[in-house]
Amino acid sequence: MRRRRWQIDLRPEDELTLLHARRALAAEGDSETSRALLGLFGRLVAARHRWRKQLSIKGRRLTAGQLVFSMEANGDSIEDAAEDWDLSVEAFAEAADYVSRNRDLIEAEFAEECRRTEPFITHAPARR
Repeated sequence: MRRRRWQIDLRPEDELTLLHARRALAAEGDSETSRALLGLFGRLVAARHRWRKQLSIKGRRLTAGQLVFSMEANGDSIEDAAEDWDLSVEAFAEAADYVSRNRDLIEAEFAEECRRTEPFITHAPARR
């Protein structure tokens, strides 16, 4: 069985950063510079999903948007939210940066999730 490679749509400047990191790895091997460049993508990963394209937190079934929106809803700082979710501040900051750069995608996926779950929501009858 052949594995499918999942494509991630990156911004042009992120693609350029990743290209530089790959070239540094090829030219220098495992160097501090190449590891620092690849660190940009170290905590967020592409999760297999039928329609969702946003990145998820590595090792968790949690999207970057879910994480950041919960922080915004609770009015937490990055440090407080990272402690609440038991994540490093760097991982949370990377997720916040990703969400700020890809806000349109995150909001479109949230709207799609609401549309898909609406038929399953039961509304309690009004009390009189």
